[in-house]
Amino acid sequence: MVTTLSLLLHSHGWGSIWRTGAAVEAPQVRKYLGLGDGEQLRGWLYIGTRTETDSVPERLPLDVRTRISWTHATPGL
Repeated sequence: MVTTLSLLLHSHGWGSIWRTGAAVEAPQVRKYLGLGDGEQLRGWLYIGTRTETDSVPERLPLDVRTRISWTHATPGL
C-alpha cells in the first residue's frame, strides 16, 4: 500500500520516503497518536517537493568490515 502511494506521488512530481525506527515504538509517540495496546505504528511516510535536479550526490561504497563484528562461541558453554 505504501509503495503504491509512493509511486503515485513520484509520478505526479512529489518526492517521498518511508522511514521506520525508534520513534515507531516510543511511548510518547504512541500516547500522542492515541494508539491502543493492540495497535502498531509501522513507520512514517514523508512527502515533499522534489529538488530542481534529479542529480544525487555520489556516495562512496560502505566498507561493511567497519560495521560488522564477529563473536566466536567457546566450546563447552
